[in-house]
Amino acid sequence: MRRRRLWRRRPPKHLGRRVSAFLILGLLLASCVYGYRDLLELVAVYGESRCRNLVTQLVLDAAAETKTAEKLSSFTTVENKSLVTLDSNAVRSYQAAVGKCLSQKLDGLEEQAYPVPIGTVIGGVLLMERGPLIEIRFIPVGSARVSVDSTLQQAGVNQVLYRVVLELSVDMTVVLPGGTRAVSCDQQVVLEEVLLTGQVPMLYGG
Repeated sequence: MRRRRLWRRRPPKHLGRRVSAFLILGLLLASCVYGYRDLLELVAVYGESRCRNLVTQLVLDAAAETKTAEKLSSFTTVENKSLVTLDSNAVRSYQAAVGKCLSQKLDGLEEQAYPVPIGTVIGGVLLMERGPLIEIRFIPVGSARVSVDSTLQQAGVNQVLYRVVLELSVDMTVVLPGGTRAVSCDQQVVLEEVLLTGQVPMLYGG
């Protein structure tokens, strides 16, 4: 009988090179994935910062454009005691006017899209304003919260600083490639500021 000759299967040529190529390709893909994630995070951070800057400017514009017909606070003296209070009617009227003005500005912001070159997001002088455009949108969530408050702060011997402050808070959603981000924008604007010297108010009402 003929003996069968047993042949050993030789490993294919260049197997080591192929394995190395696959490993290198896998590493490149992994670095691309992580690089893409980093890029998305940079875009999100840029979008949040741009949103806060835009909303802050809108808040300041709304406060500047809304004028009060009269002083929001009043000073009276009763039995040699000073009383400083906020005019509730004037405050409510002013809050409504500011809220309406700000809502109109936020509606205009929602209707716009902001294309940004990818090089501007990444940073660097050479990359600024270069590369493909990415689109970012800013959408207000609910209505702006508007309040007016007043404070008394010691400013020295027999001196008190009286302030009337407008406080505004706006919740925004930043829509960008890869998802959305929630941003809360808070801003304070000083409406009235008076340094009281000598006989300072003994009573204080809001």
